[in-house]
Amino acid sequence: MVNDDSSSGRFNSIGQALVRTAHDPTEFEALVAAIMDAGRGEDSQLEGIRALVKEVMPAAGVGAADTGRASIRAYLESLPYPAVAVTRAGSILAHNGPAETLFAIESGGDLRQIGIDRGAFSRFLDRLDRAPEAGSLLIAERAEEGRTLALWGALDPHCGAIRLSPASTPWSVALADILRAEFGLSTRELSVARALGLGRSAAEVARTDGRTEGTIRQTIKAVLAKLGVNSQARAVALLATLSSSLSRLDAVDTAAPARVGADMRILHDRLGRKVGLHRYGEPGGLPVLMVHGALYGIGTLPAERAIASAMGLAILACERPGYGVTVPCGVRNDLIQTAVDDMVLALDHERIERVVVVAHDTGFVHAAALAAHLPERVAGIVAVSPAIPMRTAEQVAGMPVQQQVFAWAARNAPWLVEVLTRIGVKRMRKLGAAGWPHAVFAGVPVDMAVACRADVLPAVAAAYTFNTAQAALGFQLDVTVANSDWSEMLETLSCPVHILHGSENRTIPLDKVRTLAEGNPRIILDAIAGAGHTLAMDRPELSLRRAFAQTLEFRSTT
Repeated sequence: MVNDDSSSGRFNSIGQALVRTAHDPTEFEALVAAIMDAGRGEDSQLEGIRALVKEVMPAAGVGAADTGRASIRAYLESLPYPAVAVTRAGSILAHNGPAETLFAIESGGDLRQIGIDRGAFSRFLDRLDRAPEAGSLLIAERAEEGRTLALWGALDPHCGAIRLSPASTPWSVALADILRAEFGLSTRELSVARALGLGRSAAEVARTDGRTEGTIRQTIKAVLAKLGVNSQARAVALLATLSSSLSRLDAVDTAAPARVGADMRILHDRLGRKVGLHRYGEPGGLPVLMVHGALYGIGTLPAERAIASAMGLAILACERPGYGVTVPCGVRNDLIQTAVDDMVLALDHERIERVVVVAHDTGFVHAAALAAHLPERVAGIVAVSPAIPMRTAEQVAGMPVQQQVFAWAARNAPWLVEVLTRIGVKRMRKLGAAGWPHAVFAGVPVDMAVACRADVLPAVAAAYTFNTAQAALGFQLDVTVANSDWSEMLETLSCPVHILHGSENRTIPLDKVRTLAEGNPRIILDAIAGAGHTLAMDRPELSLRRAFAQTLEFRSTT
């Protein structure tokens, strides 16, 4: 460490910024400024920063959990129904007032407070992994109260956790008719079955109906026997499932246009690693492989899904290591090869031999790797706001400072990237889903305007969960790869590359991309006037139209 007074003062400033940031993520800018200031000095100062980081990092977790819980509880309190946020480990992060009344739970603790056993929760997680967007049913047995509740659990992008709420079991004439005709329930048994579906106990039903609790229990036994189940929990699950199915049928009969949705499934590679695969658009349509960026590109923008469906495109979006549910590779140096292997796994699973790839942001590096390693599988690449090979330090000069510091750290002090990522995640969790674009695009009006648009917010919320699911490990790995010089791989490509880039992009300035395109005859550059780095969210139709055209072109020649 440098010993002169000015250097000591500078290190003290950085140390104070680290400590403040550990307790209050809003101080992130102060840390960035201090590190950037020190980075302009001599290389020996980096060792001083390293020592300070090592000294203060144990404090980085202090207060973070409480801050995160407060933010999640504030969101849950905005919901009019009981809601509990839990982790995959079964810990209760937060709950709202209605849930406290329903479950009589206190802050902290685990799922046993609600009445859910570990085995049931483990099976629920398996179902949830197969259909994370759809959610799944979970049964809570309140033995001390004599009641059973059907809960619906799903990944909630607003709180970055699993949200559990009582499953809606609306009683309808259709449901009563099925229970009467197919299961032989009498009028009195129908009344008790309805009470079970609402989570009422035998004692509550007895008080309401003016009958003895013993009589109600006998009726419950009769209902269970006729439904063909051996427990109240199974009866509640059956009623909730029947009710949900009937509701969906009613929606199909009465809804105008069908909602354009997405399908997500879990694949496993030869080592058993989880790989998330999202599918949307037109089933059986022209296949397109989507490679997401650090912030977006996994098909969560409603307009993007609708456009893909209208064009007849079947989009495959493969999660990259460290994002969503996709497990990172064991060795970080294998990141690119692992991403390539995962994309091939997805293509093979869907029996697709050759495809056009649409890549966003840092996804361009991985799309180029796929085309370089397996040219026979890639017919063309459409790159939107792509990361480009980092050849000189001058390339980061125009970036927003909150992005610039990561690029600088990746080139000069890679160990600092992990520190910045950990602190950045704390800040994102404090800001919440709607606020996290400020951590990325503060000071960039063009991108902020897009990220805050009502039609874009669903994708922003999904990106928040997508990134924080593994504490932004995917982003951390991306930073290192994106800030390397991978020119040689790009120069070996044999397929056409069509780049769509905004004229107002400050993350990767247009002039730098133009220089890259001028030096590679296979690259075509379209500059989009007035667009920023959020071009993929702002104008999703551009990349899909280009992918559609490229797909038709290569298919017409084969």
